[in-house]
Amino acid sequence: MLFFKIIQWATPRNILDNPNSKMVRVFHDSFKITAPDKVRMSIGIILNEPVKVAGEIGLTQIEKGKYIVGHYEISPTDFENAWTGLFVWMNEKWL
Repeated sequence: MLFFKIIQWATPRNILDNPNSKMVRVFHDSFKITAPDKVRMSIGIILNEPVKVAGEIGLTQIEKGKYIVGHYEISPTDFENAWTGLFVWMNEKWL
């Protein structure tokens, strides 16, 4: 639902027309230490230039730090396998 909302916002602004546009999901909490219904996340689009935003859509910047980054170019049907694989790796290697 969140991805749909940002796509619906970005489409009339031609933001996704750029072939370098990338959608992202950022988890602000770890499922390892936070209850699943309490995990906070943000959905976004990486931008090269600022755009005007209002309402539920805002701008943010990710500060330097230590993060896990999973990069996938997949179809929606492959999402669950990619996500599960990333969590298996994280639980074995991280923390």
